[in-house]
Amino acid sequence: VQESFGQEARERHTLAHEIRNLQQLNAQMAQEALNLTKALKGDNKTQGNWGEVVLTRVLEASGLREGYEYQTQVSIETDNRSRMQPDVIVRLPQGKDVVIDAKMTLVAYERYFNAEDDYTREVALQEHLASVRNHIRLLGRKDYQQLPGLRSLDYVLMFIPVEPAFLLAIDRQPELISEALQNN
Repeated sequence: VQESFGQEARERHTLAHEIRNLQQLNAQMAQEALNLTKALKGDNKTQGNWGEVVLTRVLEASGLREGYEYQTQVSIETDNRSRMQPDVIVRLPQGKDVVIDAKMTLVAYERYFNAEDDYTREVALQEHLASVRNHIRLLGRKDYQQLPGLRSLDYVLMFIPVEPAFLLAIDRQPELISEALQNN
């Protein structure tokens, strides 16, 4: 009987521990959902910061370590003495680098997703597509791949932190891919 009570107490303790873990995970997920909502509705700086956090998590989940295989917010002086600060530089084997930019406005995508009628949805879609296209052009003008000291590939990666926003854009305007390639 004592052994049975002891076993039951241990099982109850384990169950209580697992329930606490689930509660913490639930609270974390709720906070992340709130952060996503704020980021989607927030200003460009908030969205950019949130995109950088998501990118960092993706890199870490891929096994990359900050300070070793990638660096964030490295300030680089250009030939004309101005400063550029790419979001992430991934250090590839054989001394190559790839620059990733994570800034992206998703306000129009959020309006598209929450639209209650077709007209509002279509207007928001066109704004989302224009936002993606504009970001491609602005990123191309930064010419990060030509920064001094980088042994970069011939292009920069544009990270869109919400995959459905990316998929919607290339589904509706597949030519965005070729435009992005033309802008490096």
